[in-house]
Parts: sequence; structure tokens; C-alpha cells
Amino acid sequence: MPLIGGDTIGFYRHAYWLWRGPQSGSIAKYTSDDAASYSVELVKQTTGQRMALLDTFRISQSGASTPCVYTWYPLASKVRYIIPSNITDTTFACIRINVYTSGATNDTYSRSDNFGPTNSRYFIGNPYFNNFMAVVNAENACTASSSGCGMVVTNGTPGSVNAAVSSNSITEVRAFSQNGYMVNSASVTSWPSTHALTTGAGLFIVCGLNSSGTVVCTSTMLVP
Repeated sequence: MPLIGGDTIGFYRHAYWLWRGPQSGSIAKYTSDDAASYSVELVKQTTGQRMALLDTFRISQSGASTPCVYTWYPLASKVRYIIPSNITDTTFACIRINVYTSGATNDTYSRSDNFGPTNSRYFIGNPYFNNFMAVVNAENACTASSSGCGMVVTNGTPGSVNAAVSSNSITEVRAFSQNGYMVNSASVTSWPSTHALTTGAGLFIVCGLNSSGTVVCTSTMLVP
């Protein structure tokens, strides 16, 4: 599809899960040893290079802990993206959807594409569907820890952030742009310790990762 600055891309999506077997407990609670995630990207048609990250979603495995949903938007929502004004030449682009699961259950994704002008209004305007999605969200919502996650991020010198790590479960810190690109990282080998990450000016997400590469702590920072 041809795109130029000021154009709007939009789609509706909702996420839920089905357990095809004997049901025990809440039907809305995610039960799996797999962590599942997906992302939607706008990419250049000719090269496949990502132009923008439109949407992302992840749910952690249940296992011994409570499942937890990480998502930019509500589980049922419209997603809209406006092409930046600096795109002054017509660019041909397409949508790329990435899906990923990791764990012992080997669960799989199923996909259904429906093109219709009333789908979003039908779901979003349906009180029964909204009530169901509210239950799904409540059963799988992330719960904030009152003791913190072991990392505090503050502004450093102009164009940088300081990540003060106190938890020995965090072995690496990374800074990501709003488009999902990693702009800097640092290994953590002692605790407590502070690590300066040069990012440049803008809005960034700083993540603390454990030795398995799982994000265990995040902080959003506006860097002058």
C-alpha cells in the first residue's frame, strides 16, 4: 500500500485464549507453561525494514506464578498510527505480524482475518463482550510490587539515564526507543551498582533483564 506523511493506518484487534481440554478454575485465566507474544509492524515493501511498531502484546507463562499481561493497548481496542510528516515521498509498505511462544507446552497461535466495517463497532459496543474482556483482564492483570523491582532509573547528564540496580536478579539493563529499537545496554556484575546509558533526547523504555533474558523490571523515561 502507498503511504505518505499524514496518512492514518488503523485496525481493530482483541486477544483471548482457549484451553481445549477439561476446564478447571476460571475460563478467563491463562493456563500454560508457554510465554506468548505478538507484534505488528509497518515495514517497507521492498526491503522489509521496519518503519514503525504498531502494536505489541505478551503474556507470561502461568507455571508457579500468576500470569501477567503486558500490552500497549487494552486487550480489545482499536489501534491507530499516523505516518510522520517527515515522510514526504510516497513509500510502499505492508503490515508484518510476528508471533512467538516459548515453553514446555508448545501451544500454537490460530489466526483469523476479517475485513468488515462493522467488526470493531460490534465488539466494542457489545456489553457482554466488554464484560468478558474485563474479566479476562482482571484474571491476568499485572500486580505492582510494593517493594519495587530492584531497579531505579533517573536522568543523568543530558542525553543519558542512570539505572541504579539493587537486585542481583538483574544482570543486564537495556534502553529502547519508542519504536522498539535497542539504543544502549550494559551488563550488571555487581549489586548495588549504577549504570549510565547514553540514549540521546526523547522518550525511552529502560528494562532490567535476568540471566535468562527475561524482562523483570521496566521504567519509562523522558530524557532531555
